[in-house]
Amino acid sequence: MARQIEQQEAELARQLATQEHIYSYPDGSVYMGHMRENDAESIKNGGLSYLRHGRGTLRTPAFVCGIPLKNYTSEEAAENAQYAKWYEYAGTWENDKMNGYGVNVQKSGDGGEIIIFEGTWENGKPTKSVHFKEDRDNHDNELDESVFGW
Repeated sequence: MARQIEQQEAELARQLATQEHIYSYPDGSVYMGHMRENDAESIKNGGLSYLRHGRGTLRTPAFVCGIPLKNYTSEEAAENAQYAKWYEYAGTWENDKMNGYGVNVQKSGDGGEIIIFEGTWENGKPTKSVHFKEDRDNHDNELDESVFGW
């Protein structure tokens, strides 16, 4: 019993010990926000050292006509900036998954912004839009995940 209490206290302390980070992923995505240390076993099995946990923003790399901007020369990127598109999620995270309130948007180099989903997320999936109307004839809250850009 004492061992179980120690484990619970250690897990609680680990969850509370979040720190703000800026983290760049190999695919060019960037996360800015709170992270917590991952457990040693997960790291040993190839997991990341830190997990997104708390408030933060994840931005995907920009694309022009399906080609990542990092493959462009700076001159080509500047010429085509108005055609660039990228996705951004700003909201809360739990154990590296979108969880709680968040907004997923598609942004473009011309200053345009399209809100793809705004509402509640659970375990990495959108669950309840703030724009969902309860009085619709169709009461299922199924979402077309193809619009999310992942």
